[in-house]
Amino acid sequence: MIRTRLFTTLMAVVLTMGFSVSGAQAAPMSYTDETAFLGALTGTTSTLDFESQSNGDTVATGGSLGGIQFDYTINGGADTMQVTNAFSGTSGSNTLGLNNADLSFQDGDGFDLSFDPNTTGIGLFLISSDALELGDVTLTTVEGSVTNSLTSTLLSDGGLAYFLGFTADNAFDTATLSFANDADVNFLFNIDDITTAAAAPVPEPATVLLFGTGIVGLAG
Repeated sequence: MIRTRLFTTLMAVVLTMGFSVSGAQAAPMSYTDETAFLGALTGTTSTLDFESQSNGDTVATGGSLGGIQFDYTINGGADTMQVTNAFSGTSGSNTLGLNNADLSFQDGDGFDLSFDPNTTGIGLFLISSDALELGDVTLTTVEGSVTNSLTSTLLSDGGLAYFLGFTADNAFDTATLSFANDADVNFLFNIDDITTAAAAPVPEPATVLLFGTGIVGLAG
């Protein structure tokens, strides 16, 4: 009788584990408020704030900083990403721009980011001296996208910081930051505080089944 009860209990544990792996997924969420975004993150978080780099440090296309790889072709490949302290940041003196005369990106530019394949959240600040219109900036992942709102934070030098964030239950490993490019849109901007959250790898169903088989074997 005791052995039968133990077997039944262990099988219930295995079945519960199986259901937790294949359970329903929550809908992806987009954020234009950093506090709400940070509150929704799970797993291990990391923020690239560019304060560990020096003014003038460059990041060639395909290069990495803080576990994030940047891929881009800007101004026909003539411009290179560069850390600059010429503008106020959201968490320090450094931001990410370009090695051009403005030390900034401009409307029409864009780039790709690659990171931990277990990432379930990414967020960043876009800093501009120009007020943005709705939809000027879009952060896109395979799970969905988010565009900027009209809400911004005023920085010490008069710059405006706009936040874009995105979370999903399904992990993703790339994102694209793109900017409107038409005759009516003109703005310069820099990037700061890129935050990612990586969840622990979820066991494959086969792994759970093998684990469960081992438990049943022990019960036997």
